[in-house]
Amino acid sequence: PDINIGPSAVIAGWVEASIAVIVVIARTYTQAKVVGRMGAEDYLMILSLIIAMLNTSLITHAVSWGIGRHIYYLTPEETVNAIKFEFIAQTPGIVAPTLARISFAIYLLKFVGTSKFRRWILWSVVWSQAIVNIIQLVLIFAQCEHFAALWDPSVGGKCWSRKVQVYSGYFLGALNCIHDLILTFLPLVILKDLNITRRVKVILGVLMGMSIFAFAASIVKTIELGNLGKVSDFTYFTVSFIIWFTIENYVVIIAASIPSLRPLLLHV
Repeated sequence: PDINIGPSAVIAGWVEASIAVIVVIARTYTQAKVVGRMGAEDYLMILSLIIAMLNTSLITHAVSWGIGRHIYYLTPEETVNAIKFEFIAQTPGIVAPTLARISFAIYLLKFVGTSKFRRWILWSVVWSQAIVNIIQLVLIFAQCEHFAALWDPSVGGKCWSRKVQVYSGYFLGALNCIHDLILTFLPLVILKDLNITRRVKVILGVLMGMSIFAFAASIVKTIELGNLGKVSDFTYFTVSFIIWFTIENYVVIIAASIPSLRPLLLHV
């Protein structure tokens, strides 16, 4: 039947975006007014949110063209435009969580003190996130002789197998999962050595451990990557991947921003 599951991805995306906007606004207010200083990590998080919302806007446009419906029921024009905007949305969808993870890693650098090993771990997260995600973007743009052939077969030219994007996505997903685990448990190790009360340690541990939810979302999104290879009905089967792709984007932003709200909570 000609069903449409695309709107579920749109609704999920904008609900999550709304929550992320509230959290990032609260974070920005905390740093600018309560703490009195905005750092590089704060600006990176604002940029991450803007780019994530660009991704959601492009997905919304893709759904209006037919993402979420079986490709059998779409006209050639609808098919081309639906797939085009879904592919274009992948770039901001990759960049947004990358910036959010880098932002959180830079935030944690404030707490590692003189430990060279912990600083090395956090900087390795920053640089590997940047380098590997740039490579992933290059693979997306370079996989066809003519970029438009990604969504319009009539353009012609040779393209790599879809498996290249799927397997490179698996590698990126695995790396993101590892980094989410590092950004979840390293703060707990750091807190253990801080000279603060146990109650404050528990509260900070819970706040800083929110990245575990980003880890869970990264796992499911990586599993859903297999749907990108279902070319025969791409517009329908890609929706579950889009939903988890979006969840990962906003969960990383929210989880990485919540620890920064502690000064606001103490102020209130």
